[in-house]
Amino acid sequence: MTRRQEIDSAENAAPAVESENAENAVDGSPKSTSLWTDVLKWGAFLLSLGGLILHVAGYSWHSSYVRAWGLDADLFPKPIEWILISGYYVVVNGIAEIFIFLLKNWWMLVLWGSAITLGIFIGVMLSLHGKEKWLQEIVRRHGRRLPQWLQVMCVAWGFSGAVCMLVLAAPVVVVCVLYLPASIGGKAGTKSAQADILQFSKGCADNSQTRPCMALRCEGRDLMRGFLIESSDGQLAVYVAEKKQVQVIPREGIEIQIDVKAPPARK
Repeated sequence: MTRRQEIDSAENAAPAVESENAENAVDGSPKSTSLWTDVLKWGAFLLSLGGLILHVAGYSWHSSYVRAWGLDADLFPKPIEWILISGYYVVVNGIAEIFIFLLKNWWMLVLWGSAITLGIFIGVMLSLHGKEKWLQEIVRRHGRRLPQWLQVMCVAWGFSGAVCMLVLAAPVVVVCVLYLPASIGGKAGTKSAQADILQFSKGCADNSQTRPCMALRCEGRDLMRGFLIESSDGQLAVYVAEKKQVQVIPREGIEIQIDVKAPPARK
């Protein structure tokens, strides 16, 4: 094979190699692996953030509910699963309340939507006319007229302001992630306790109770009748409607009897 033939064969093989590399870049692993890696990273972050929000909301709900009865929540610890499930119901109910609020105050949603739409419209129009960097052009055009020392001072002020904004943004993020779920859970727990107090105050004879009234016995003798508020491995908190009191008793040796009401007969 002559030198000329070797050069021609090498030139013919180059496009085939390039096309093969392009196919590997599209169908192969580099881009798809990077995409899946980003998805997994963001998925792990969102799951961790969601678990933290549910835990904070559930713990705040339980603490506020027990505190509304005049008890200490540390006396009735709950497992992590129970806390997360309670936080799930708190978040779902909170979203439902926000949805109902927006339905009643639909004009606020219209204003927010109009403001967002106007901002998007202005941004798109500036981009279509090549004016997306208009702010930079104005700063650059008028900034040249300023003395050099004043330009340096403006840059220093801008950098310091950006750092301060980042420092101030960190507590805002903490408030959004921790304080808001805690506040929603606390209010929901207090509201649930107030509703139960109002309901249980009617006594065991009332047929509209959401929870059954139970009788507690120890060694064959009756202790009290009331509604179970909280329980742990070592003790029970019972609301005695006759005395309008909450009593905490040891759980060991306690027998609980609950009267089950038969459902109404179908016609």
